[in-house]
Amino acid sequence: MVRLEGIAAVPVVNVRDFDRAVEFYVETLGFKKEFQFGPYAGVQLGAAMIHLNGGSDEWTACPTSVRVTVRGIDDLYARLNKLALVKADEHLSDTTFGHKQFSVLDPSHNRVTFVQFQS
Repeated sequence: MVRLEGIAAVPVVNVRDFDRAVEFYVETLGFKKEFQFGPYAGVQLGAAMIHLNGGSDEWTACPTSVRVTVRGIDDLYARLNKLALVKADEHLSDTTFGHKQFSVLDPSHNRVTFVQFQS
């Protein structure tokens, strides 16, 4: 019997303005651009990778939501909240499932939720 093991999931996020999206993820959120092929790039924060797809002439996909697990969520929240990027209805909070989280919207209105699990 073949044993199946999941290693990682990489979300592909469609973006309207590719250059603006890459700049937002890198300069604002702190990701590193790992690669780019035309209007398609991979941005990475630690082990978390997101692919940004700006390759369609007409942006037709609905905005999506991505969750990124981090350490240091309080500092990240303080920095992004100071820039007025935190969603008004998703400020940093402790959840009933034992973690802290908050969300921002990228320039294409994709939701990025940062999560830190409590030990």
